[in-house]
Amino acid sequence: MSGVDAMAAVASGASAVWVTDNTQGGASPISVLRNVVATLRGNHMMTEIFYSGAIRRGTDALKALGFGSNCVFLDPETILWALYHKQGEGLKLAIEMIHEELKIAMVLTHCAEVDQITEKQVVHMVEIKSHLLGKL
Repeated sequence: MSGVDAMAAVASGASAVWVTDNTQGGASPISVLRNVVATLRGNHMMTEIFYSGAIRRGTDALKALGFGSNCVFLDPETILWALYHKQGEGLKLAIEMIHEELKIAMVLTHCAEVDQITEKQVVHMVEIKSHLLGKL
């Protein structure tokens, strides 16, 4: 999936696109998400964007939402591990844990509502490294 693919889907009548970690080109799912969001939003398209790229922690969900996803889906391996561990109760616990982590991440980034999460809340490692290098 790329921004061009997303535009083609919308042109064909899709009301939503799904960015997943099943990419073939080696690009990270989060960078694909950013490309799709930039392309669709840059063309003023309000298409729903779903993301399922390795959401294992609440902070993963915060990043995807911050980069423009309307909805995130848990990583299948996380779901299977939770089910294996304690069946339905394990899955319930895993979802509760990720939800609590997301709420904590939102508090730490001053977001009271999910729609307040923007790219400004996402810390980029490149920014941290350049900031630290500038102090040396």
